[in-house]
Amino acid sequence: MNIEYISTITASDMVTWILALMGGFIAYLVIDHFQTSMERHKVINEIETKLNHLFSSTIAKKVENEEYNTVMVRTVLHDFSPWVFNKNASPLIMDAQRHICIRKDQAYHEYISTQALHESLVLFRRIEKLHKSKIIESIDLSDLWREILPYGTSNRLIFFGNYFSKHDTQSIAYVLMKTVNACKKHKNQPALDYFKNNYKNQEEDIDTYFQDNTRIGAKRKVALKQFFDIVK
Repeated sequence: MNIEYISTITASDMVTWILALMGGFIAYLVIDHFQTSMERHKVINEIETKLNHLFSSTIAKKVENEEYNTVMVRTVLHDFSPWVFNKNASPLIMDAQRHICIRKDQAYHEYISTQALHESLVLFRRIEKLHKSKIIESIDLSDLWREILPYGTSNRLIFFGNYFSKHDTQSIAYVLMKTVNACKKHKNQPALDYFKNNYKNQEEDIDTYFQDNTRIGAKRKVALKQFFDIVK
């Protein structure tokens, strides 16, 4: 009788312990998911804030009839006129900033601060790393299309390649491709229409910026095929 009693208590304790462990594990998963979600939202908010700060910065210039007007970075990024790099053009030094010419015609000239170019490059590298770490997801890229996709239109990617180097633009090209594919996945048609129409109208062929990109990594062929199926 005593042996059966001890055996019964032991089995009951084991069940209790197992249930306690399962409950603790489930609680851990819930807390971990909550913390991960909070961290993800914090990081995304940080990226959105930095992009908005960059786009709202008045570190671009429009020169018309020898009159120098300060404009926001957003103004020159959302203009459909192509950027043209001229390595022999003299920089414009104003407001303690070095500006380089991005457009030049008979009516006016436009300049952008080199600070904006460097900040853009750093931001794209940050977004690339966060995406590869699965902190930034495809839906986040789709939501950020108005800030990301202008860099792949109006010869801007080529401009960055000429100013820095083609290798330096790989992060930009990576994020552009992933964003376009994300927009397709989430049925973001306005974004796809915008990019597709403007991708075709560039003065130079930028396909190689994607085809030669060494940062794409796993499922490279699939990702590139999906991208070119969209933009062609």
